[in-house]
Amino acid sequence: MKPKVLVVDDDAENCRALSELLAVEGFDPLAFESAEAAWSAMAREEVLPVVVVADVRMPGLDGVALLQRIKGQFPAIPVVLVSAFPDEQVWSEGLRAGAADVFPKPIHGASLVRALRGMVGGGQAHGFPLGENLDSQGAGGRNTEESQMKKIVALVLAATFVCVGVALAAETEGMIQSVDAAGMQIVLSDGTTLVCDDSTNIMVEGKEGKLEDLKEGAKVKASYEEKDGKNVAATLEVGE
Repeated sequence: MKPKVLVVDDDAENCRALSELLAVEGFDPLAFESAEAAWSAMAREEVLPVVVVADVRMPGLDGVALLQRIKGQFPAIPVVLVSAFPDEQVWSEGLRAGAADVFPKPIHGASLVRALRGMVGGGQAHGFPLGENLDSQGAGGRNTEESQMKKIVALVLAATFVCVGVALAAETEGMIQSVDAAGMQIVLSDGTTLVCDDSTNIMVEGKEGKLEDLKEGAKVKASYEEKDGKNVAATLEVGE
């Protein structure tokens, strides 16, 4: 049986996109566009997921409040929070309330999938790698038309899932070789050039930072997406 994952986001497109990604990765996603509806279903035990993925900022009942309710009645169910806003206070509040993890948007899909598999104990138990699912083969190892289509969808999603805040970004880490604040880009020691824009989430020693705060020789871990032939940084985590 596929592990049930409750997806809660007031943005319908985000809900759909994340649900599609989780479905092709072997999960059984249940989407709700409001925390109130999700909590009502759980409180009545109409749905009891093995893990919940919830956006932080939603009208009415927000993600942190939903987390608190879930932990009060279902303490064994892990809750993952996601947010497009790098608000350390909100994230700290979520972690103190018992969030299993916190992911910034755009979500690094591969990292989220790995985290969810770990939470449900399915990373090795399911026996399928990233980008594949349990339905990739039919009886006797023969691919059915339906399973072939699922496989194609999985591969497409794994390669190009960059819409509505969900991305399977590439990752790299190394030393900063140069910083071009005016040109909004940095060059790493391996020659990789990363372009930054308004959506790039920059963290310097655990605090929100700016491109001007980056120094040559500093260690950086980055996730990025290829857009129009350029490597656009989604996140930059800089250490000492």
